[in-house]
Amino acid sequence: MPASIIKTLAVAALAFSSITLATPVDLSTHALEKRDAWTSSSTCPSGNGEVYTGPSGRQWTVNCGMDTISGATIASSTTNSFIDCINWCGANVASNGCARVTYTGDVGSSGTCYLKPGGSGLKASTGIKVATLK
Repeated sequence: MPASIIKTLAVAALAFSSITLATPVDLSTHALEKRDAWTSSSTCPSGNGEVYTGPSGRQWTVNCGMDTISGATIASSTTNSFIDCINWCGANVASNGCARVTYTGDVGSSGTCYLKPGGSGLKASTGIKVATLK
């Protein structure tokens, strides 16, 4: 291929890869991938219903925009993320019966974590996240 064509194709490829959209596109409504595992990059509400597997292998069902209807709180503290909150509960399943967490912060930032024994139902609550031991 002549050098002038290669140069033209390279410039076109560079220009195409540099295009950005002025308006962000919400891809959450498109079936681009099937996710069934909550990860450190998951968000709410798109991660609603996903399953997080903690370091001990325990699995937790995530509910976005939900809170517990009632029930005792075993302990509460500030954690650095929703995953840290779930892992704190997971480390305390045997010692204090933790089976559910409620988290008031954004998924990847500091918030208040409530350890709960589980058992009560859930209700809609804006901004709150719940993870329940499966």
